[in-house]
Parts: sequence; structure tokens; C-alpha cells
Amino acid sequence: MIVLKTKDICAALGIKRHHLRTWTDALQPYCVQCTQERSARKFDTGDLLFFATIKHIEDKFGIPVPALSEISKSIYDTIRSPRIMSNQELIYLDFESSSCDFADSLEQKTEGLLIDTTSAKNLVCGFLGLIPTQSELHLGLARVS
Repeated sequence: MIVLKTKDICAALGIKRHHLRTWTDALQPYCVQCTQERSARKFDTGDLLFFATIKHIEDKFGIPVPALSEISKSIYDTIRSPRIMSNQELIYLDFESSSCDFADSLEQKTEGLLIDTTSAKNLVCGFLGLIPTQSELHLGLARVS
């Protein structure tokens, strides 16, 4: 398991420490976690993907952190749930019921916000140095080592 620190999350997302602190103070499950004084908070790659998704929602749709606080736990659970990765993965935010689900698993369509998490996943993969699939390489060429 990869352990990330605050500086790693900030470097990956291009944000300042106070921005991350705003998220951890307002968004669940981080705001309810007990932390010890004078010890750094530790994160994993799932946390990085969650924060990348939150950043994407803030930047693309202009939704402020206080508006996301009610639904953040559901976003966290959905983003971190075990799932086979695909090229495009859409999540559906229903602010009325404070729920988040993968768009392909919705049984009934209600009004909400559809988010493409591809850019967040690409940001995380780029930071972690994961090799893109062949379809993402120029001219369809594969890397040879």
C-alpha cells in the first residue's frame, strides 16, 4: 500500500496545504476522524482519487465545499468501492438524497449531476507514474522496454 502525506496530495493536485485542510475539515469521513497533535495525517491512493474528484467537481462545476459536505461520504464510498476500471466512468450525484452512485448502476433516473471521473483518474495515474494503455499512446503504438 502506498502511503501519501499532505505534501504529496498537494503536489499531485496542484493545491496549497490550506486548500487540503479546508477539505479535511469540512468533508466526511475526514472531518470526523480523530487526529493526534503533532503527527502528520497519512493518506492512500484512494484518498488521492477522492480529492482529485472533489477538485474536479469544484473546478468544473463551481460547487463549493460546504455544498459538498452532505454528499461527501457517499462520494468517498463510491469512489473507493471495488470496481473494474473502465475507460470512462461516470458517477451520479443526487444532492436531494445526498447519494452518489455509478451512473451505469442507476435503476431510475432522477435529477442530479453527472460527473466524468476520467480526468481525476488520469491525474492520479500520472502522479503515480502508471503506464497508459495502448489505446492512449500516440498512433496506437505500444511501449517496448
